[in-house]
Amino acid sequence: MENLDYSKEAVIYKNIFSSEEINKLINFYNSQPFTPMEDYHYRDKERKIIKQKCKNPEYYPGIPPYKVLHKKLKNLIGDHTLNHGSYNDGYYPFGLHTDTNTTQSETHTLSTVTKNIAVLIPLSQHESCKTIFFNFFADDFGKHTIIKNDQSYEVDHSLYGHCSDWAEEKLKFLEVDKIFNWKLGDIATWPRNQVHCAGNFLGKIEYKSFITLFV
Repeated sequence: MENLDYSKEAVIYKNIFSSEEINKLINFYNSQPFTPMEDYHYRDKERKIIKQKCKNPEYYPGIPPYKVLHKKLKNLIGDHTLNHGSYNDGYYPFGLHTDTNTTQSETHTLSTVTKNIAVLIPLSQHESCKTIFFNFFADDFGKHTIIKNDQSYEVDHSLYGHCSDWAEEKLKFLEVDKIFNWKLGDIATWPRNQVHCAGNFLGKIEYKSFITLFV
């Protein structure tokens, strides 16, 4: 892997965790129940279409995920503390967004942001499981974000998670930085203000599992 600055752009790290370590994480989270009233997130007001289910990442000293993750993450990004994070089963792909306005809850928050970095650890693998990073950074990315549009790019709409009309239009002017093709044992990090989205896995798998940590 080329020498990249994790604080300024997305970085993909290969073969960080062994299959044994990944299985330890999967087995631990499978043993922790979801609380439907707290951990289920829906796409509709009627609460019929599940967007994702979340659990506390348990990234604390002495807890199994911390024992697996912390030392290796420290080797990659240095000393860090958890600001926010979760274990997730994602049923619907995220469209264009940044992580600068991540909703926090008391059970998921330990400290103030120290590095402003996001970390993604896949716990499932499929050819449709991707994260696409763009060469655009914004502290607040939304419909009214101005993107310099003196150059346009060809857009493979089948690749991206379902985007709104305004996001579809912005894709024409967003240059792809990197595509993280999820593989067990690999991870990705990126600045929380880097625009990214999920690959479109609808109709290919029921859901994907992963850990996100914001440090």
